[in-house]
Amino acid sequence: MIDELSDYADFFHELDEILVSIFEPYMIQFGIDDEVIQKHMKEVACGIAPPPLTKKRKLKKREKIINAYIVPPENALIFQTDDNELLQLCDIGLGWSNRIKPENNWAINQVIQKYLPIEINPRPQINEPWNYELKLGYDKALWIKVENNIIRWCVKILPI
Repeated sequence: MIDELSDYADFFHELDEILVSIFEPYMIQFGIDDEVIQKHMKEVACGIAPPPLTKKRKLKKREKIINAYIVPPENALIFQTDDNELLQLCDIGLGWSNRIKPENNWAINQVIQKYLPIEINPRPQINEPWNYELKLGYDKALWIKVENNIIRWCVKILPI
C-alpha cells in the first residue's frame, strides 16, 4: 500500500508540473499569482461566491473590426469592433477576449490596421482547428495557423 501511495504521489507531482507549465503563461497574462489564488480560496471557504462571468453579446454574422492591437506580454492579437467589444483569435475564428477595454501599453498592429475598418465573418469556414482565413477584402486574408503550439498569422494575397 505504501508503494502504491508513493506511485500516486509521484504521478500527481508530475501531473502538477505539466499543468503548471501549460497554465502558468495564462496566469501571468491575467495577473493571477499565489496570493490571488489564496485570497479566492479563503473567500470560497467563507461562503463568498465568486463574481459572475462578464456577460457578452452574441457574435454577429458580420463583425465590423475597427482596430487590431498587439497586446503584451505575449503579443496577443486583439480586435476591436465598432461597438467596442474585444475579440481575439480562437480555434474556430474570433472569440471573446477577457479584456474589457484597450490599454495604454497596447500597440496598433500596423500590418492589419491598414485593411481596417472592415466587416468580416468571425466564424469562417475552417479546415481544422487553428487553420483558417479571415477575409480582409476581396483579395486579402488574415491567415491563421498553429505550429508547434505557436499561433502564426500573416496577411496573404488571395487569387482573384
